[in-house]
Amino acid sequence: MTNSPSTKPPARVEVTWAGERRFDAGRPGGPTARIDGNAETGQTPVDALVSALAACTMVDVVDILAKRRTPLSMIVPAGFLAIAALVVGLLPRLGAATEAAAVRFQDEAGYNATVLSGARVAHPVALYPVQAAGVTLAGVLVAAGSVLGSLVLGALALYWRRLSWLPRFAVGSALARPVRALQSGVVTDYVTWIVLGLACIGGALAAAIR
Repeated sequence: MTNSPSTKPPARVEVTWAGERRFDAGRPGGPTARIDGNAETGQTPVDALVSALAACTMVDVVDILAKRRTPLSMIVPAGFLAIAALVVGLLPRLGAATEAAAVRFQDEAGYNATVLSGARVAHPVALYPVQAAGVTLAGVLVAAGSVLGSLVLGALALYWRRLSWLPRFAVGSALARPVRALQSGVVTDYVTWIVLGLACIGGALAAAIR
């Protein structure tokens, strides 16, 4: 079996022990990077891994900016989700069925009876007044405003450097220092903040449901 011309050969990396906890890694015959478990003469293995992931992402960003076009892999999923949301929103009686399911989930006693005993509650008790699930003018205006706001924020994020009239806000070192102390960029910091954020969201949902 022969490889097609477009198939890339497998990447090969050699790691040479340089004494103690130091290693030199790189392609055969190419440049090497020093990896030091003590972080004295080079990055630690974890730092090198995170740096490689960040550099890989930035290479894609630089290529996208060089081509000055957005790849289809970033457009197709967003377009598909937008079309799917529009179709689901316009399906008849789907909104009412979804709202009825939400009311059944809010009725804690009825939900427990259904799950534990198999009983079917004919009239579940809603925690909040049930509103109309159909398409309303206010809903359309709110959705249009949300879409317009997201487009404006996205445009500002992409082209804010080209807008000379947009004021520049510099973050002072007094404000940046405590923020950087809380988020150093290490993988464990990301995991910690993700777990903390999920815990806060879960606590807020639990308080709202009760």
